[in-house]
Amino acid sequence: MLVLNLLRYLLFILVCFVVARPSYAARLAINVIPAYQRVDLNWAEVSGAAGYRLCAASVKIHNFANCGKDGNSQLLEINTGNTAIKATGLVNGVTYHFRVLAVNAKGLTVSDSGDKTAIPRELALNDTGVTACSDYTDTRSCPVNNFPGQDAEFGRDRLQFNDSNGVAGFNFTKIGPDGEALPVTATRWNCVKDEMTGLMWEVKTRDGGYMIGSGITLGMNLIAVKTVVIPVIKTVACVVIPALAILMLICKLSMRPDGVVTRIGDCQRCLKC
Repeated sequence: MLVLNLLRYLLFILVCFVVARPSYAARLAINVIPAYQRVDLNWAEVSGAAGYRLCAASVKIHNFANCGKDGNSQLLEINTGNTAIKATGLVNGVTYHFRVLAVNAKGLTVSDSGDKTAIPRELALNDTGVTACSDYTDTRSCPVNNFPGQDAEFGRDRLQFNDSNGVAGFNFTKIGPDGEALPVTATRWNCVKDEMTGLMWEVKTRDGGYMIGSGITLGMNLIAVKTVVIPVIKTVACVVIPALAILMLICKLSMRPDGVVTRIGDCQRCLKC
């Protein structure tokens, strides 16, 4: 019976090791930032990487091995320490695809960003947000006789008036802690992206609620949970607890040569030795 229990614990440890061990399939998080006739890319250094391979293409990158072998893509070999690249000479309004691989000294992939897209575009500014006209005395609906050519009669605020995602012609997107776009109805978000300028702003409050006024955001808290708390829990669950269980079994076997355990106190006395 004790041998069977020991085998079960060993199997438990093996399963935990397989589940908890790191895998190269973890996504390489890259930032892809469109600008005027260019796209800026950057990412954090990957542990164990000896270099990086960047593929830039005008079509979706399905098979990285084919990158640079046709007229639709270009392959760039990048050394470690250089994780900020500018793709220049691009055409505004055209969709470009990017994919980055982190490779080890043997040339094997340790992390993959997957296919990311960006569209270079003309520089743009928001409209003023003014949606009403005036006769110098009162606010009135446009147009106003004898007061032509007012701000509210022109521009994006008139043509794209939609308060669902921003006042007047403004177009904002709520961004979550992992950088994902959230629906307009989301009640919690970490950043706001201005879809006109491409700028992104971090949300802060001083009420001690979702976003902390001191600058410590929920996004950073989630990162801490993923990088510190969860690994500690996995270590305790998959290493410490099984190790203690095995120690208890060994202790019991040493106290009862016949394999029969009748009192927990025997094991406690053994541990004190």
